[in-house]
Amino acid sequence: MNKTFADYMDESVTVRNTKEVKNLEFPIESAIEKMSIALKLRHSMLVCGNGGSAADTMHIAGELVGRYLKERPAY
Repeated sequence: MNKTFADYMDESVTVRNTKEVKNLEFPIESAIEKMSIALKLRHSMLVCGNGGSAADTMHIAGELVGRYLKERPAY
């Protein structure tokens, strides 16, 4: 049976409503707050990963130091 887009969306909602995913809310919010404070204080931030996560870390580092549509200092 081929899944439809709606099937994938329904599955996504089901996963997002699980206890395990809801338990991630506080740690993620805490990490965002700590990263925001570090950036505001102009502290360094270390990002790391292994395998596919390494690509994610390169992406976030590029977002923080690069510029896109407007010229601005790197974070």
